[in-house]
Amino acid sequence: MSGDPGQDYFSDGISEELLNALSRLNDLQVAARTSSFSFKGQNVDMATIAHKLNVGAVLEGSVRRAGNTVRITAQLINTVTGFHLWSDTYDRPFTDIFKIQTEVATAVAQQLETRLAGDELTRLEVGGTKNPAAYEDFLQGLQALNLRTKAGFEHAIADFSSAVARDPRYAIAYAELARTYSLAPIFGISTPTETMPKARDAATRALALNEALADAHTALGFIMAHFEFDWPAAEREYLRGLALNPSDAQGHFFYSNSYLSPFGRHEQAIAEMKKAAELDPLSPAVQAFMGRTYLWARRYDEALAQFKKSNDLNPNLAVGHERLAHLYTYLGRFNDAIDEESTARRLSGEDPQMVRSREEALRKALTADGGQGYWRTVLDFATVRPDAPEAYDDSYGIAIIYARLGEQAKAIDSLESAYSERQLAMTEIGVEPAFDVLRSDARFQGLLRRVGLAR
Repeated sequence: MSGDPGQDYFSDGISEELLNALSRLNDLQVAARTSSFSFKGQNVDMATIAHKLNVGAVLEGSVRRAGNTVRITAQLINTVTGFHLWSDTYDRPFTDIFKIQTEVATAVAQQLETRLAGDELTRLEVGGTKNPAAYEDFLQGLQALNLRTKAGFEHAIADFSSAVARDPRYAIAYAELARTYSLAPIFGISTPTETMPKARDAATRALALNEALADAHTALGFIMAHFEFDWPAAEREYLRGLALNPSDAQGHFFYSNSYLSPFGRHEQAIAEMKKAAELDPLSPAVQAFMGRTYLWARRYDEALAQFKKSNDLNPNLAVGHERLAHLYTYLGRFNDAIDEESTARRLSGEDPQMVRSREEALRKALTADGGQGYWRTVLDFATVRPDAPEAYDDSYGIAIIYARLGEQAKAIDSLESAYSERQLAMTEIGVEPAFDVLRSDARFQGLLRRVGLAR
């Protein structure tokens, strides 16, 4: 309520920390950040929020900051009756910010008749630093990370690094730094061989300071799966993270796609994705990845319905259209694939003239030589930038193109490159449909063994 948009990071950060504290309670199911924050700044009635998020109560409030003092108001509302269950106002020094958040979380849990005892009480504690500047860095890092852009990730790395430099015992900041580094290659920041060791160091440091940080366990699980190929360790970390925070949508999401799906445990993977979608129903990322989970299970009709649902939820998400394009190629619907590919490129900011030129080339090749013509042209485009997210433009993607062309030796050569680069998608080789034609090849079987996925 300061009137300064530059202070949004402060109120957003407090909201997210409260959400995370409450989600650590086993008796509560808490809607995830993406879905909760989708209502920010909107004049939406409680009944609508309750219906869209399937919640029985909403916590809302405001923050006013002036110099070294803050005023936080909070109220808990029953979405069925519309009545207030609890409200309070806190006028405190900025140095009491963590204490205020813990008091709010405790009051909410008590009003919702959550059983609080022992470690349940400690799970509600918010904090981690007594350094105000480190906390400012941390909140700004959260805001940057949640932009889900290359620039956002770059800023988040800088902010979280600054936070732990100011306070080397700031465990939560280390956990967020680990998460940022581990996902950075997806957003075009450096390579896994450069960022993953840094992510591992940050996650290990976070857990040395506080073993009960669910986010740090989940980040370490991702690193163990995608970089170390240490699957027992990955499973252990994912399950520990979910035990500490059963309402963590991202925990269910990554356990599904980075552990269960790679081993072909499709029913369990789908169940975990459904749980993630239940916790974060308005998240385009969760909805879109549900489609990939169905695709890996070869349940193409359900994958198609899911991708369409995802694109209806957020028609401006480029990766959703790119994934739908990939599915259409497995269904033999190449013209539809070209339509979706072109949409993904436009949404990614590619020059419209270049988009039209590529589209015309693909249609011409498809008419002249069917699927082979389509894939040959996709191969020609593979080294041309810019590109849509998850387009076939790296060694793993090029391996898929060669496999679709029936050039098995070149496909495996490209997968060898992807393995040496530790590309994150290497964990998918056991379930990627394009590689079904390679499964009897001795070299492919060797890759499966090196990745730890041989059956």
